[in-house]
Formats: sequence, structure tokens, C-alpha cells
Amino acid sequence: MNRSQREHLYRLFLDIFFPRHCIVCGQSGILLCAPCVQKLPHAEKNPISYCSSLYSYRSPSVKKMILHLKKNKSKELAMIAGKLLSDVCRDISSEYATIHQTKKTILVPIPISRTRLLERGFNQSKLIAESLLHYLPRQNYALQELLQRISHRKKQSTVTSRQERLKNMKNVFVAKNMLPKEPLYIIVDDVTSTGATIHEAKRALQKAGARHITAVTVAH
Repeated sequence: MNRSQREHLYRLFLDIFFPRHCIVCGQSGILLCAPCVQKLPHAEKNPISYCSSLYSYRSPSVKKMILHLKKNKSKELAMIAGKLLSDVCRDISSEYATIHQTKKTILVPIPISRTRLLERGFNQSKLIAESLLHYLPRQNYALQELLQRISHRKKQSTVTSRQERLKNMKNVFVAKNMLPKEPLYIIVDDVTSTGATIHEAKRALQKAGARHITAVTVAH
């Protein structure tokens, strides 16, 4: 029995004994139903001009979705997020291809610290990026873990002021290798607020040689 078959049986077991319900309205059979997705409020203008976000994190429904994804390693929610973000990524890639003649797009998930990885067991940004790649043509898109988090800091959610958030994330990332300047690099994360994390990720990519950098998140 291969891995996909084992996961299918595990999912079947959970569906029988622990049936899924929409985290917003309670409809059975799915974690986030289509009508509830359509009702999610769109994100307000992002403070980072090069970052595109889908939904408003002020919405209780959006917060539920993100927290469920983080706490439960929900591939189902990640796939929903990936499908929704795929159209955004296609539009961004098309624009950069027209203006800058970029031919390849690299998805770059925000890394988490080793301490956080041991606590949580997975990186939600990587999970979203993997799901996003599922809906994009592989000949033009790739996922690469290009960044490394070099120190463990406070959770951004526990830091209140914008200045403290910027300080908390300063120099937290480094690129693992020097990078070619030609591709478009799209940073992928679950949520952005002040933009400190995205900003530092971009800075690390630029130091490694990347020229064309943008970002997408599920919520802002």
C-alpha cells in the first residue's frame, strides 16, 4: 500500500467516525463550503505594494480558516486556499512575463524556525505553496525552499506595534544559495499584517541576487 492509498483510507476512517463540517456554517461533508467561500470578505489594501492578499483577516470566518489550517495541518483547507490563490499567481506571472520577460515563476514559502516546526509538526506556508503548485502548470512554475530562518523570535501575533514587529523580524532570513536574477519569485505565506515578514523575506532574496520578487497571502 503506497502513501496516497494510506492517506485515502485514513481520510475515509475520519469521514466515517469523525464527519467533517464546514468551519463557518456547519454544513456536513466539507471543511469550507462554496457558499461560505463566496461570502468571505476581500482583503483591504495591503500596506506592501507588491503583496496580493485574498481575504480580510478581520473577518471571524477567515480567522477560523487560518487557525484551523495552522493547528490541524488541514490539507483540505490548504487545497482550497491554493486553488483560490492560483488565479492571482497566474495574473502576476502574466504581467511580469509581459513587462520583464520572465519565463519561470518560483514559489517561495516563508520558513518557520526549527523550534516552531517541532511544536507544530509542519510549515503552513509550505503546505499552502504545495497546494498552490497543484493548480499551476509545472512547466512554468516550481516550488523551492530558498530561505532559511536563522533565529527563533517571538511570534509576530504577540508583538503589537508596527515598529516592534519590524524589529522582531529584522535579519531573520537568509537565502540558502545565490539565485539567478531572471525568474519571478513569489513569496507565499498565510497572513500578512504589517508586512514585516514579507519585507524581510524579499530583502534576503534580493541579497542573494533575485531581481523580480512579489508575494501572495491568503489573508491580510
